[in-house]
Amino acid sequence: VPEVASGDPGTNADSAANADAPEPAPEVGPEPSSTPEPVKAALEFQKENPDDLEGQLERFQAVLTLFEGKPPAELARQSIAEIEKRWDAEASKVLAQIVEQVDKALDGAEFALALTELKKFPTALRNAKWDKQVEELNAQVAGAANKAFEKLEVQAMDAADKGELQAAIDLYTKAAAYGVAEIKARADESIATLKEALAERQSAAAVLAERGTYLRHWMGLASFITKREYQKALALHARAKLGYKTEETLAEFQKEEDDINLLLGLFSKVEEGLLTYKKGKFIILGNLKGTFEGVENGKVLIKSKEGIVLPKSLDRLSDTEKLR
Repeated sequence: VPEVASGDPGTNADSAANADAPEPAPEVGPEPSSTPEPVKAALEFQKENPDDLEGQLERFQAVLTLFEGKPPAELARQSIAEIEKRWDAEASKVLAQIVEQVDKALDGAEFALALTELKKFPTALRNAKWDKQVEELNAQVAGAANKAFEKLEVQAMDAADKGELQAAIDLYTKAAAYGVAEIKARADESIATLKEALAERQSAAAVLAERGTYLRHWMGLASFITKREYQKALALHARAKLGYKTEETLAEFQKEEDDINLLLGLFSKVEEGLLTYKKGKFIILGNLKGTFEGVENGKVLIKSKEGIVLPKSLDRLSDTEKLR
């Protein structure tokens, strides 16, 4: 049997046929499952809001609740753990820096400054855990302020007992600025009481000081009154009154002024009063005794028992005679 050549026409024909046949399509695996929308939203929010840790936690906790027992829940757990770890690290770092400033403030007994520093803890890092730590630090500062206030109050009370009221007020004023509401309320109450006592003392001292100058004024006033120069007395009184301020002295001034006006009014009415006398009425004016005969040219006419009419000038009458 002759050997079949490698170029056997039958073999060549098969090869040609195979060459013309189309290549088979590649195998396609199962289509990957799509990411759930809540997960996409959480991841997108985390990317766009890297500093909003609270917002990130809320979204991944929602994913955890929705997909409990499913693959997305594991992703949520991991993300939550990472966010909480980052939150604690950042909060711890920031609070450590704040505490450093608080300690410096406390060293100088600047309690209000210490409380102000604690208020600087960022809102974005606040949660139940870190709020608790900040509140504990606030309580420590308030405790230190209360201890300082107890010592200061002893000093203030001692100063008040010695009569050093302004010094006591200054000490309580310092305490009121500690920044602790309870301490401020107690200090303000003590300050009000001390200021009232100080005002009373200053008023009493002012009254005593004014009494001395008022007595000197009265001596000058009396000289005018003695000479029956009532208008001059009133003018002097009005000028002097401008230099006095205490209620007690001003009341005394008013009383004296009223008395001078009373004298002035009475003596200006003497002639009018005499005109109401009935002619023939018995009258005594100084060393003159007799019956009233009337008033003529500023003189009172008196008839003695001998029948002699004697004149008495009105401006020569004494104050007692005028009042009579």
